[in-house]
Amino acid sequence: MSDIDEVFTKLGFGKMQFIILFSCFNLQIWMTNEQLGFGVVIAGASCEMRIHDRRLAWLMAASFAAQMVSCFLWGELADVYGRRRIIMISSIVANIVSILSACVPEFWGFLFLRSVGGFFIAASVVCLMTYLSEFTKISLRPRVLTIMSFSLGLSMIYVPCLAGFLLPLRMEPSSWRILLLCNQVPGIIGIIILIFLPESPKYYLSINNQEKAMQVMERICRMNKGKEVTLNSLGVESLTQPRLRQPSQKHGSCYETKVLLLNHAKIMWFFFIIFFSLSGLFCPTNLDAASQGSYGHVPRLGYDMFSHG
Repeated sequence: MSDIDEVFTKLGFGKMQFIILFSCFNLQIWMTNEQLGFGVVIAGASCEMRIHDRRLAWLMAASFAAQMVSCFLWGELADVYGRRRIIMISSIVANIVSILSACVPEFWGFLFLRSVGGFFIAASVVCLMTYLSEFTKISLRPRVLTIMSFSLGLSMIYVPCLAGFLLPLRMEPSSWRILLLCNQVPGIIGIIILIFLPESPKYYLSINNQEKAMQVMERICRMNKGKEVTLNSLGVESLTQPRLRQPSQKHGSCYETKVLLLNHAKIMWFFFIIFFSLSGLFCPTNLDAASQGSYGHVPRLGYDMFSHG
């Protein structure tokens, strides 16, 4: 039996890995647009929807709160159903929800859809790097994941440039809605490419499906080395993943991940406190004044910027 990481070393970083990297890169841009670029979108939305500072704080916090609550769940589901399937389903749902949120005329529907979108975006956040790294040989993983990090910077250029062009325009539908729709474009591109990509062979090995793992590796071999090269010609007859920890027969998966779950809960509450504080949710005096319309002494994010728009 051949170690799957040694087989990836033989196959190198070829066409299949470049296509997977391109798909994941686009999905990462989309996720950053949704996570960090939303602050630019809400600057325009706060004017049209008359969102005061307290509601603005809840709107900014709700998406991140949904992501923190759901990320552990998505990690478990990815181990059960596969990385690609979870990324595919969650990304499609999150894209649809974000597109619907661009059409909502009032605050509460907007808040609900953004929270639902955050819940599903967390799946791609959790699974995307794992999916990419499981197709990459060990020596290249740090470099490939570093390349992926450039997508964050590209997103931070993409959204402000579009915002600078779109937000000053007077149009129907509103320019911030068009911006929110434009933020979904990289995600749609990534999803379309992902449809034609295989599941991770390491996932198949983790569920003892040797046949499908060999089929995926055979496909990678033919794309990277040419149609005339097969795994058999490289001396690979079966695959193994020696570093994979076998599940305990005595206890269930919840018992095995109990420590991780408890640590995750502590970290989650820690970030809740930090983000809610930075969002202004723990500043009742100023927010009460804002909710009563005393905006002369309380700055409103986005409202002053677009008050004459």
